Amino acid sequence: MQFVYIYNVRLFIFISLAIILGACASKQAEKANGEIDPALYIYSENLGWKHKVRTKVKYHDEVLFGKVKLRGGMSSKYFKHSYTMELKLDRSIGGLPADDDWILNANYIDKTFQRHKLSYDLFREMSSANRAPKSAYLPLYLNDNYEGLYVAMQKVNGSWLNFDKEAPGKACLFKDAFIFVEEVLDNVQEPDNYYQQKFPDLATVDYKSELDELRHFIFNASDQEFDTRVGDLFDLRNVIDWQLLLMLTNNHDGLYKNFYIYRLPHESKFSFIPWDYDHSFGRDGDYTLNLIENELGWEKMPLFKRLMSSETLNYPEKLKKQWLELRQSIFTEAHIFNLIDENTNMLKPFLTANTEKWPNESEWYLDANNYDQEIAILKKFVPMRLKQLDEFFNTLE
Repeated sequence: MQFVYIYNVRLFIFISLAIILGACASKQAEKANGEIDPALYIYSENLGWKHKVRTKVKYHDEVLFGKVKLRGGMSSKYFKHSYTMELKLDRSIGGLPADDDWILNANYIDKTFQRHKLSYDLFREMSSANRAPKSAYLPLYLNDNYEGLYVAMQKVNGSWLNFDKEAPGKACLFKDAFIFVEEVLDNVQEPDNYYQQKFPDLATVDYKSELDELRHFIFNASDQEFDTRVGDLFDLRNVIDWQLLLMLTNNHDGLYKNFYIYRLPHESKFSFIPWDYDHSFGRDGDYTLNLIENELGWEKMPLFKRLMSSETLNYPEKLKKQWLELRQSIFTEAHIFNLIDENTNMLKPFLTANTEKWPNESEWYLDANNYDQEIAILKKFVPMRLKQLDEFFNTLE
């Protein structure tokens, strides 16, 4: 009798373990088959704008530690805030490559949650040498209070570019450097860091004089000097891709700002990384509609204007050649629509909760469009813009 009892107990334990392990295996299989990563939880009572504060972060059933602060320029006026997060250890967020530095973008003004991600993804597709942040979608909670759907983004910094702090060489990185503005501005965010140098630390090497020279070159070099030296100062293939992205997205706000400019450790040429594309694909940064305008976007930008007017660089021909090549694969209505639909499939499960938290008719929105109506604007814009640019390049010698 005792033997039967022990046997039954063991059988019960075995069956229970099998059920538990089976459930775990099933859950792991679901994740392997594309289940979206769980929410991100931030715990802090004193987050501010100026300094990162120590916080506890919970993600994917793991407790992490790091520092977090609020972030944003114009977007800081919105009630839904973005965050900068620095973890103590590298961790993958939303299936992206592991890192310790992250941007948690509230993406409040863009109801599609796609304009940043779509622009960055297209730029990387244009060339394997192009750098742009990768993005993922996830819900975010602050002190267990639901904050909405967020776009987790790789943070552009020296570490992300694989720069070595101990041996930086000529590596440098700047955000929104005012090299395309001729006059010296007196209302910059960081008066002691005019070009917003992000790498290396200013105390190590200050590249301000070099950026001064670069700005002077763009505005004051003779035509002969410009044509002779511009290819040594800028990676023109990267510049072409950047110009085409700005033209395709109609991001006029990105002509003078909303970019990173960087140089690799053993290079002399500067390249560009796109940043902040809520002003694109049929909407302006203030959320007003902006579909097709007569201007194509490059005419007022000093570097593009000089490159396009050069009589010896053959830059317009190179720009046209790259456009025609991209039109066969990446810059097609079908491909861009497919990217939009893929993003929709990833984020749509989170939309209902986000809309309940941040209704479509909330303050700062100029209309009460829902998600599907905003996607319709994207899909209306794309073929219109492709047609307009096709007509432009057909007339370009």
